[in-house]
Amino acid sequence: MTAFPTVELTIYPYECDAFGHLNQAALLGVLERARWEALARGPGMDLFDRNGVWPAARKAVIEYKAGVYPRDVLRVETAVAHRGTTSMTLRHVARRVSDGAVVAEAEMVFVCIDRLGRPTPLPDEIARFLGPRTSGSHQPIRVRAGDVELAVDVRGDGLPVLLVHGFPFDRTMWRHQLAALSRWKRIAPDLRGAGASSTPVGPDGYSIARYADDLVAARLGDSGALVVGQLVVAIGNPYGFQCTVTAGVVSALGRSLRSRTGRLIDDVIQTDAPLNPGNSGGPLVTSRGEVVGVNTAIILPGQGISFAIAANTASFVVGHLMREGRVRRSRVGVGGQNVPIPPRLARHHGLVAATGVLVLSVERGSPAERAGLMEGDVIVGFDGRPVGSIDMLQKMLTDERVGVACPVEILRGAEKLVLPIRPAEARG
Repeated sequence: MTAFPTVELTIYPYECDAFGHLNQAALLGVLERARWEALARGPGMDLFDRNGVWPAARKAVIEYKAGVYPRDVLRVETAVAHRGTTSMTLRHVARRVSDGAVVAEAEMVFVCIDRLGRPTPLPDEIARFLGPRTSGSHQPIRVRAGDVELAVDVRGDGLPVLLVHGFPFDRTMWRHQLAALSRWKRIAPDLRGAGASSTPVGPDGYSIARYADDLVAARLGDSGALVVGQLVVAIGNPYGFQCTVTAGVVSALGRSLRSRTGRLIDDVIQTDAPLNPGNSGGPLVTSRGEVVGVNTAIILPGQGISFAIAANTASFVVGHLMREGRVRRSRVGVGGQNVPIPPRLARHHGLVAATGVLVLSVERGSPAERAGLMEGDVIVGFDGRPVGSIDMLQKMLTDERVGVACPVEILRGAEKLVLPIRPAEARG
């Protein structure tokens, strides 16, 4: 990594909050001071100005290690972690001079823009100062397609998986978490003319190839680590307004949401980040830039009630889609409704739940018919676990139970029966 000159900065009382701590906003200011001081000791503070460009901050990730207080002296080390065509990533390490303790680490992404705010390639003088361009260790295979030369990335072994880039200009599949799968061969043809591919240049001189290498893939976070009150940001295209960003907090966790097919979706994140039609499918991210959810639904009459599918659920579904092309579920072939169980009957049979599933219909040739279930039976248990509702039964019918014999407990009149049933794979 190319290193900037190391600088030492004193923390002043006005930079700290009411509790005497250097907070996140103030630390960003300190790091900015460090960058300009380093430029002053190198090529000069006017490096960007004399080249007619400006470094616009696009992303900042800060990790605190220790508290910082007034009159502390920090030694800030800055290095170039990545240099693209139009962007650069700087890594900061701030140490307290008195004891050498690392107080903070930060990684910041900057885009080079011109005086009109448009992304532009780094000028030669700035590029020489930042050092050589960095790239991945995998070199693409070049394939000719008409008058355009495409770059095809092939990685891994085993069954090939084709990853096709889409629109808009994203490179999420190149560094997607699926690329870490073992025993799979990933083939990613770059059909947009980005990266190492060539592309016809438009009449205004714009070329996707100039900018695509600099787009950063968002990292998939652990939605199970979210806490209520945590700041989140929703990104989407509400009503066609592309790349709209709204912010809010996590209002609740572990919600359930009914899908259009009637199936209950568990582990849904509730947030007050404003969503509108067009936000669906967009990412819900944390302040660290990690995707923790997929924006899904809103309650139209309500205000600030939005929902997102948890990233862990999305990862589970994507894994199944990649391996098998579908999410496998099991079925028993009954139609039913929730009904209360008379308290005396529940006590007599030692039932945990006060409700069960009344069987209204049995599909012909289904596992339920083969097991001997009949209309009028009440399902109260499945595979040793109580069943109090249709939703509870559906949750138990996972892919692991396809073809596996499971005992189903029913009430037939006042009698309790246990029937062996072997769920089949759900169709559709």
